[in-house]
Amino acid sequence: MNPKIAKPVAHISLDFSMQDKKRLTDKAMVGIALEYMQKMGYENTQYIIVRHHDTDHPHIHLVINRIDNDGKRITDFLQIVLLNFYTF
Repeated sequence: MNPKIAKPVAHISLDFSMQDKKRLTDKAMVGIALEYMQKMGYENTQYIIVRHHDTDHPHIHLVINRIDNDGKRITDFLQIVLLNFYTF
């Protein structure tokens, strides 16, 4: 734990088109989530990936520890910049 970090956990929802619903298996969605995390710099940390069906559109939630396994903060800067440019 790092007491200097005000928000130690990131919550991200990845939402997909209804047109892709039939081909988005659990395995495919986990693969997309892991690729997203790697591209956004969330590595060497704890995380959970959750898929649920509370809406009509397919989506998953990522809950990511923003403190890596070495006790260092994972910056959100890369996520903020790339989120506007990166598509799957």
